[in-house]
Amino acid sequence: MKRFTSASPEATIRDVAREAGVSVTTASYAMNDTGRVSTETKERVVKAAEALGYSPSIAARLLKGAKGNLIAVLAEGLAGPWYGEILEGLQPAINAKGFAVVAMTMQRDSIALCGSLASAGLLRGVVILNPKESLAPFISRLARSVPTALFDPGVLDVMAARYVLDNRGGMRALMDHLWERGYRDYLWLDGDVEAAWDARERYEAFDAFLEERGLPRDARRRAVGGFKTEVAERSVAEILGRGRAPRVIVAANDESAIGALNAVRRSGLAVPADVAVAGFDGLDVSAWLHPPLTTLGY
Repeated sequence: MKRFTSASPEATIRDVAREAGVSVTTASYAMNDTGRVSTETKERVVKAAEALGYSPSIAARLLKGAKGNLIAVLAEGLAGPWYGEILEGLQPAINAKGFAVVAMTMQRDSIALCGSLASAGLLRGVVILNPKESLAPFISRLARSVPTALFDPGVLDVMAARYVLDNRGGMRALMDHLWERGYRDYLWLDGDVEAAWDARERYEAFDAFLEERGLPRDARRRAVGGFKTEVAERSVAEILGRGRAPRVIVAANDESAIGALNAVRRSGLAVPADVAVAGFDGLDVSAWLHPPLTTLGY
């Protein structure tokens, strides 16, 4: 029988100093990037640390009063493709500036943790994706203690850097594309209109576009999509089961558009010959589908 041995003890700063041939004090200065050692010595210490698998613990940094290099990214959920692609885009840019990324779910406890880490000097900034209006007081308090950037904040009244998607302009561009191709019978799949301001903006732009062109109300139906694949799939399957298929389904995001695609195919209809489907977000996965999903990227 194979026996498993205990892992070797974690390397210490003394081990790093011995490996690099310097004093413990010099190794500590090099690892904390204080500027008190030469570039050559720092490189030798860093190389020794990497070889030994050593990294300063958060506790050690806190006791030494050293500044942290963490940037926190908070999101409602981390499993969906949208958040994954945002994180993939953020991480290289943040790393290139010498910071490390820590991802958290967006909750009161995690916001409070960010505040504590910032007070301890370990957290240097926060990025919040689609911040919830209900968390505005806590986010506002956090933004006063550490640089904070809000991605798609909607009507959230918080003094922080804000990056806003042009939901209305994007939806009008998508609708222009569909209208020019002769589509005159639409089904709209809502996002989470109760909680997400961008879902409301996208629907309002969709409806205003068709109103301006005089399309009758019975040719622009509306159903629940919930920004989720499984919710959209159930909604579309139910509608198709009644026997009247729309000519085109426009979803508030790509995940619900994929649900619509699944439901249309399972009903025996062809995409786009019988029912066309369009989404919003430009996720990478949209190009892997067959046929590729019509979607708006930004």
